Amino acid sequence: TQQLILTIQGLSIHESTLFNGLLYQILTSKSYLCSKKIRSCLYFTISLAGDYTIEDLDHIETESQMFKWIQNTAERITKQILEYTCLHNGGLILCQKVIHPSVKMKLREYGIDTIDRLGRQYTPYLCYLT
Repeated sequence: TQQLILTIQGLSIHESTLFNGLLYQILTSKSYLCSKKIRSCLYFTISLAGDYTIEDLDHIETESQMFKWIQNTAERITKQILEYTCLHNGGLILCQKVIHPSVKMKLREYGIDTIDRLGRQYTPYLCYLT
């Protein structure tokens, strides 16, 4: 187990608190992901970009067909996630790899936030927390 000690000058030692958790730096534009409430999380170590579902794309000839295929793939991934989780309205999906933008949009419609491209280094810590 690793520990990180953060100090804030001016606070009394009696105001110290110990938290179980993981610190992850996010962009300021994603600060809405930060909250003080406990959230249900789901962590994926596989890509949610839909690239693993490509078996035979010979039937796709136009951009509109490709767009429709991407939308259907996003729908299928989102539906599978929603069937097995209780993340509606406030859940968080973390992904070690990539989440396709269409999947992110669909999940956002259900009030589910996403963080992708976490990398392999966080996996042991997330497993420890769960």
